[in-house]
Formats: sequence, C-alpha cells, structure tokens
Amino acid sequence: MKSNEIKQYTPLLIELLKRDIKVKYRKSVLGVLWSVLNPLFMMIILSVVFSTLFKNNVENYPTYIFSGQLIYNFFSEATTSSMSAIVDNASLIKKIYVPKYLFVLARICSSMINLMATLSALFCVMLVLRIDLSYRLYEGVVALILLTFIVLPNISPKISYAMQELPIIGNIVKVITIRNYFDKEGNSELNADIPSIKDADNTISESNDLINEDIRRLTQRIIDKYYSEKNPQNHLSIRINPEIITNTNNWFTLKLTISQVAASSSLEYKYYHIDKNTDKIIKISDLFENDGYKNAISEEIKRQMISRMEEDENIVYWFDEESKDWSFRKIDDDQNFYFSENGNIVIVFDKYEVGAGSSGAPEFEINKEIYEKYMK
Repeated sequence: MKSNEIKQYTPLLIELLKRDIKVKYRKSVLGVLWSVLNPLFMMIILSVVFSTLFKNNVENYPTYIFSGQLIYNFFSEATTSSMSAIVDNASLIKKIYVPKYLFVLARICSSMINLMATLSALFCVMLVLRIDLSYRLYEGVVALILLTFIVLPNISPKISYAMQELPIIGNIVKVITIRNYFDKEGNSELNADIPSIKDADNTISESNDLINEDIRRLTQRIIDKYYSEKNPQNHLSIRINPEIITNTNNWFTLKLTISQVAASSSLEYKYYHIDKNTDKIIKISDLFENDGYKNAISEEIKRQMISRMEEDENIVYWFDEESKDWSFRKIDDDQNFYFSENGNIVIVFDKYEVGAGSSGAPEFEINKEIYEKYMK
C-alpha cells in the first residue's frame, strides 16, 4: 500500500464509504441511531440476566459489558464485511484497475464511524450510573464525538454529503454537497469538485443561491477552457477543490482552490463568507466603518513582505512600484481573506498576484490590534 496511491484514489475511497453507509441504513427508519440502540438494549438484557440470575460481583457491570461489546462489535463487523468486500465489487474490479484494498478499507472506515457513534452512548451510560471518570476519559469521548460529527464533515465535503444521507444524523450536519467532473485523456486531466451550499433542512437561502450561482459561472468557465485547450499530447491539469474554513453558529466560510498546470502553473483562491445572523454575503469592506482599514492592513502586509524577503532570498514581492500596474499598493474592497483561529484577519493572494512564482500563493495574518479601531 503506497501513500501516493492512497492519495490518488482518495476520491474513490470516499465514494465507496458513502455508498456503504447509504446501503447499510437505506431500509432503516432509525438510521445510525439503531447502531447505538442495539448494543444499548443488549447491555440492559445481559446486565439483568447476569446480575440477577448469576449474581456476578463485577463492579459497574453494565459499563463493563457495554464497553467490551462495542469493541467486539466493531471488530466483528469490520472483519465480516471486509471478507466479502472484494467479492461484492467483483464486477467493478474486472472492468478497470482499482487497488483491491480500497474496498476493504472503505468497509473498515464505515465500521469505525459506527464505533464512534456508539461510544457516545457508552459515555451517557457512565454519566447516568455516576461512574467516577477521569478528565482524560471525558476529553477522549468528546474528541471522538467532535471527530465524527464536526471535524469529518468539515474537512471533506464528500464525507459531509455521505453523512447528510444518514437518517437522524443528516439533520445535524450542515455542510455542502458536491458534483464531481472528471476527465482524463492522455496527458490532460480535469478533476473538479463543484460545491453547492445548502442549509441544514436542505433549503437554499438567498445568500446560498447567490454563492452557488457565482461558483457555477466560475467553474463552468474553467471547465470550458479545459475542453477547448486539452490535447492528449500536451500536459494540462486542472483541479478545483472546495474546503470549509469556518462553520460556526454565526459564520460560514467556504474556500475554493483552483490549480492549473500547463506550460506554467497558477494557483487561485476564492473565499465566500456568510453572516448566518443576517444571511448576508460578506466582503472584507463590509466589516469596517470606512476605508481607513485598507491603509492600516496594507502597510502591515508590506512590512511582512520586507521581513520575508530579508529572511529568504528566493522570496520576491512586488509593491509600491508606480510604473507597474500589477505592483501591490493597497488591498481591494473584495480582497480574499478569512479569520484565523486567533480571530485575526488573514489576507490571501493568488500565485503571481503580488510576487514571483517562488513566493507561492502568500498569506498574511494581520493582528486585530492593527485594524480593530476601524471595525463596525
């Protein structure tokens, strides 16, 4: 199993995982909730039987048997389903080359998602029985719940789409859905994941609709360019990848990365922000009372540019050159940005926008003390 091969087939692995989850709960009214209730009911039955009839003396027996049952169920389900994974997908394997371990890995990942869901039930049982828990156990259970229902949907839109299809769970996951465009002919390749933003109840608000339309126009232009320029003999690679940067109760940020490689390479970013309190699309200029923030932030960017160039001779930025139209002077009203974990604004530029290719697609984090006085 090679790491580069895993990376190459990650989209297929996600699709297999999505399919396995949907098939598993397609005819279940309770959906993934049944994976929680089933071992819970078994715990109650076994606890009553062994506690009353066999008079065992195991301390906290319900928790003891529940925790063991969850691990056993995980290994049993993962092993059993994995054994038939290749046979179940024989028709696909015979048609095209696909690493066979992907089908097994998808089954194991599906079982792992079930395990993380049922661990939340174990934690609740411990609380009900008032078992003395160390703070590290609390941290572990909380981390697993966050990984299942918050982190996974946000780091991968495709996982989020798969989880939206689950009964019960789908209602609490608020992310994006994906359409994939893939084409490969000779040395030309297109791999575009086109996102569509929806609310938790699958309705489309005005802000969602406007962003979705802008994404559609932007990506369609790039896809049309690919088909007009592709040549099996010439190297051409275009990739479009969405990523959720922020998804809190008040704020939503979607990042669209567009990379194009031909004779030269380019890297472009597009950030979309929604204020959930007002359902309005936000530009950086909407955050401030007046244009004073532009000078303050721009001067800090230039200071950081100078500092980086002094530290690394391979980094070259263009700024304050009056004779050159593309020289950076001041940020725009619709400048690409996002908020860092510290709450600071991070200004983002495309590759070649403010510097040479060796400088990449630079980002500059601006301390809030620099622009705070200009904010609304």
